[in-house]
Amino acid sequence: MRGKNQKNMADPNEPSLKGDFKAEKAKKMQAYDDEFGVSVDLVSKGKLDEALKGFEAFKVSHPKHRVEDVDKAIEGVKAMMAESAAGPAAKE
Repeated sequence: MRGKNQKNMADPNEPSLKGDFKAEKAKKMQAYDDEFGVSVDLVSKGKLDEALKGFEAFKVSHPKHRVEDVDKAIEGVKAMMAESAAGPAAKE
């Protein structure tokens, strides 16, 4: 199959055009993971409000990607926020 999309093949040694589809899908998934990682970094920096907003926005933007991870992250951030709001007395 020849056409304008053939010029941008991910791997010229790939025997079929499936390589293009797989490469595009992998790029897309990596972009989603990078976007998710931004919020994870915010958690590690202690910016819980921003992280929670990021995770919730990610869930809305990409409802089918890493569903369990996103839900766990949201629950975890909310728990961390509740713990920090309770103060040091809650830890004793």
